[in-house]
Amino acid sequence: MKFQPLAGGRKIRLIEEYVEPTPIGDIKIPIGFETDGASIPRPLWPIFGPPIAGPYLRAAVVHDWLCDEAVRNNDYSARLLSDAVFFFILYRTPGVPKWKRTIMYLFVRCWGKLRYKKVKQLKSI
Repeated sequence: MKFQPLAGGRKIRLIEEYVEPTPIGDIKIPIGFETDGASIPRPLWPIFGPPIAGPYLRAAVVHDWLCDEAVRNNDYSARLLSDAVFFFILYRTPGVPKWKRTIMYLFVRCWGKLRYKKVKQLKSI
């Protein structure tokens, strides 16, 4: 995956299309997609690493893309699928132990539920 860091160092932009094979088919993320990587609170960086580094970056970028697509398409049921794909990618990524991928998966499930609830409320206004 090729990307450039953006101002402030907390986001990245893809500088080439990225394709991730998954059980539901290849997920294609276009050039120019911007993401903040993994939403890891700063106090947890010593344990998990910074948001735009580490072996879980691929999983985080794909997850962010799938979540953004779900919001754009008003398909809030796709959140569960995006979380499952996130876990799948973490599972096959060397250097991500079971305990880390489990905690990260549980975090995206809980955080995503709160985020999507807010997005749904805003869209209904």
